[in-house]
Amino acid sequence: MQQFNPASVPINYTLNFQQVNLLLEGLDKLPHERVEQLYTAMRSVALQALQNAEQAHNEAAAREAEAERVEPLYTAMRSVALQALQDAEQAHNEAAAREAEAERVRALPPEAAEGTA
Repeated sequence: MQQFNPASVPINYTLNFQQVNLLLEGLDKLPHERVEQLYTAMRSVALQALQNAEQAHNEAAAREAEAERVEPLYTAMRSVALQALQDAEQAHNEAAAREAEAERVRALPPEAAEGTA
């Protein structure tokens, strides 16, 4: 069985931008040979995290701007569509009423129908 090696255990700790900068500043004061790998790795991870966050922010802002740009068009198209539906429903109801009146007149005896024409 191998001996436990604490150096092989990753320790995850979340740092913000200021904390990473502080650590990098501290590492920069130590001998370069001792800290180069850690410094480079931390800086690389921090830069990638910042780039990802900026990209996510920019994409969200672009989606929001697009939604704001499209909203008036959507509202106008929805309004036109609703008006068209209302107009079609009204025309249908008027046609149904005329048809019902025509059926009523056709059902009357001929002498009564003459007075309705």
